[in-house]
Amino acid sequence: MQSRNTHHDPAQPLPAQWAFDVKKVLISAYQQSCQKDGHTFEINGLSFPTEVILAISYCHPEHLEAIPLTCILSMDLRPKESVVQKLNFMIDASSLLFDSYFADDNWDGHIADWQEATHQNETFYYQVTRENVSLSIEADRILASAEDS
Repeated sequence: MQSRNTHHDPAQPLPAQWAFDVKKVLISAYQQSCQKDGHTFEINGLSFPTEVILAISYCHPEHLEAIPLTCILSMDLRPKESVVQKLNFMIDASSLLFDSYFADDNWDGHIADWQEATHQNETFYYQVTRENVSLSIEADRILASAEDS
């Protein structure tokens, strides 16, 4: 999961309880599709002093080789703005994509490059990929520990 901007400060992970709660809400909202496909949602993200990134993957929980659908969203963060408010907004914005995806069996809306969009008078950026973000995070962790050795 790549950020849209270049950062010199270390990233902070999402609040774990928030991510868990969002996952439960998404599974409930899209329960019929999750059961039919045997899929679940994975929530990952990072916050930097000037950007918040959220990745929501619709994926198979056990078969890592199964290609997921991942919506990655990014918003600029200004001083004193709430990270959680930005994340909640991005969840709302991502529902537009997932509603479209689940409504169309022939959906093909993959977008590799960052796109700018506006929803409820807020600007955000998004891309729709097949990236398995959990695997990317694990690979980054392994590479970082190898560099430290």
